[in-house]
Amino acid sequence: MAEGADFSSRIVEAGATGYAAGAAHLLLERHPETAARFGETAFGKWKEHLALRSRQLAAALLVAEPALFVADVTWSRTSFESRDVPLADLLASLECLRDTLAAELPEGSRELPRRYLEASLEALAAAPPPAPPEPAGRTPGETLALRLLEATLAGDRRRAKALVLEAIGESLSVRAAYTEVLAVTQRMAGDLWHAGALSVPQEHFVTATVRDVMAVLADRAPRAEPRGLGALLAVAPGNGHELAARALADLLEIDGWRTVYLGGNLPASDLAVALGQFEADLLGLSIALSTQLRGARRAIRLARAAKPEVKILVGGGVFFLAPGLWRHLGADAGAASLDEAVAVAARLCPAR
Repeated sequence: MAEGADFSSRIVEAGATGYAAGAAHLLLERHPETAARFGETAFGKWKEHLALRSRQLAAALLVAEPALFVADVTWSRTSFESRDVPLADLLASLECLRDTLAAELPEGSRELPRRYLEASLEALAAAPPPAPPEPAGRTPGETLALRLLEATLAGDRRRAKALVLEAIGESLSVRAAYTEVLAVTQRMAGDLWHAGALSVPQEHFVTATVRDVMAVLADRAPRAEPRGLGALLAVAPGNGHELAARALADLLEIDGWRTVYLGGNLPASDLAVALGQFEADLLGLSIALSTQLRGARRAIRLARAAKPEVKILVGGGVFFLAPGLWRHLGADAGAASLDEAVAVAARLCPAR
């Protein structure tokens, strides 16, 4: 089954753009009401969407996790409905992608994609409408995160930074600032963007402000006794969300690690070389989306070949959708939160 899934994954990913074009044509032919709703942009927008959906399908097939594709599809429902795109359009687009793949994929690679798409259609049709987000402010950390977000969206970055720094001087530890305030602020901003209530520039400004706060906190935090261990932190190829990996580098340093943060856009082969250059005992790799899994798996394989004894920890938003995903990637463990990542890193590499 795994071999069949891997073959289907490679075929779907290689032809994602072509399959998306065929599915978009079929959608607009079958559903003239959808074509009318989007006007002249209909084909281009649906082709782009279905190409992404095809790559998400390929990623789920790669790791033999149909639940991952179902989660990607159901997560998109809120985004569609907040932008006045009816659920019927989303269901119809998946049906057209299913039928296009059934007609165009090589015979031996059709069955698994069909099953994954059928599972997503069933889950989407059966799921109740998305519940409104729970109000923030239930904990002191959430209250501060909300105030930070409000100050940032008002364009007052100085005030946003001051809110966190003042709390550090009173009742908030630096570690809690990362995990209970800054991470929550980022999640709130992401949820608002997903719901169509925040623009891309606004979300980027929130991220820039959180990064500025982290830079100040990292210098102020007291350090634990040195553990005698080195950690190398990076983001998976294709992942433009660097903040989580940077936050983990800071938290590990506070916990006594010697950390090297490499950021993003680093070729997988260079990442493997860096393990030896910086004498790393742990490689932490951040993966935000399912479409980054193939690049992450290649990076992990190259890292293993370069330094077999290194422990590899993967984490990021995608692990909320499929907690056991790390096994398929060849890592030693996975984590879905910063707190969990710090604890798992300590378990993988005991202090010397």
